[in-house]
Amino acid sequence: MKQTLRFRPDGKFKVLVFSDVHAADTLSPRTQQAIEAVVQKEGPDLVLFNGDLNMQPVSAEEVYENTRAMTAYLEAHRIPW
Repeated sequence: MKQTLRFRPDGKFKVLVFSDVHAADTLSPRTQQAIEAVVQKEGPDLVLFNGDLNMQPVSAEEVYENTRAMTAYLEAHRIPW
């Protein structure tokens, strides 16, 4: 999603980082719900994912689907990632 990043009116900018999500063949619903809950609670201006996003070698399709699952809520709420 292409979106211009801006500071808040108070001059702050909140970045939320998820590290080492460790999805298996698919992202578990529990992990997906946890990501959504933290994003809702923190209200970030930008979300980053780093570290090991997949637990084991997976196909390109599985990586794509896991990434879509991790970012679906962000996309739906127009939160840059």
